[in-house]
Amino acid sequence: MIPELKYHEHLAIFNKKHKVQDYYTTSEVIKITGISERTLRSRLSKLKIKYQNQKKFLYKENNKWHISKLIVDEFYSRYKPQKATRYNQRWESFITWVMKDNYDDDAHHYLINEVKKAFPNQLENEWCFVIEKTKRGVNHVHGLSKLDHETLFPVIHKIIKDSGIIESEYDVLVGEVENRHCAEKYLRK
Repeated sequence: MIPELKYHEHLAIFNKKHKVQDYYTTSEVIKITGISERTLRSRLSKLKIKYQNQKKFLYKENNKWHISKLIVDEFYSRYKPQKATRYNQRWESFITWVMKDNYDDDAHHYLINEVKKAFPNQLENEWCFVIEKTKRGVNHVHGLSKLDHETLFPVIHKIIKDSGIIESEYDVLVGEVENRHCAEKYLRK
C-alpha cells in the first residue's frame, strides 16, 4: 500500500524536482532589483518591522538575511532606474496566447511584431515575449508589457483574429501583473 502524502509533502517533492528557490540572499536581491546596498539596508530595516511576526517572508539566520520571493517586489526602485534591464521594469500586463493547432515560430513572431506595431509609442525594451512549447508540442506565447491589460486585450485579440485565425481556434489571456519578479522569472523558465 502506498502511503498518502500530505499537500506540503507533495509541494516539497515538486520543489526539489524543479529547484524552486523560495528565498534569496541580500546579494541576490541586489542583483535582481538593481538597487544599491544602501537602499537594500534601508528597505530591510522597514520590512523587518513590517514582517516581524511573519517569518515566512523575511528572517535572519546565521547573520544572513533570507528574503521570500513573494516580497522581492518591495525592494524594487521606486523611481526610474538609471539602467533599465528586463528585471527592473515596471511590468503592468502579463500576456498569453495559445492556438489550437501548432503554428511555427515565424507565425508567432509575426503576431508579436504586429502587437508591437499597434503601439508605436512603446520602446523595444518595454516588451518581453517568449515562445515556448506545451506538453502537446504546440507553440504558445507569453509576454510582459508596460501597458494596461485592459488596453492590450482588445488589440491583441483583433490582431490574431485579423491574421485569419478563427476565434474558436485560439485563446488570449491578458492580465494584471501582481508580482513583477515572479512574472519575469516565469518567462525565464
